[in-house]
Order: sequence, then structure tokens, then C-alpha cells
Amino acid sequence: MLHRVLGDGSELTKGWGDSSDATEWRQEVQLILHALG
Repeated sequence: MLHRVLGDGSELTKGWGDSSDATEWRQEVQLILHALG
């Protein structure tokens, strides 16, 4: 389910998309997904 927050339709992605920290946020989510395997 966590991978859904990175999708185009995600409200979280829309909210972070305009942020200067968007890339860092996306990388952190990907690291969590990788750790959970």
C-alpha cells in the first residue's frame, strides 16, 4: 500500500509536488519501501 503514495493520483504526491523538498520526500518513501521489501 505504501507504494500508492508515489502514484500520480496520490494527494500526498500532489501536496509534495510543489515543495522544494519533493525529491527528498520521494527518495525517503522509496527507501522505506525498499527496507520493507
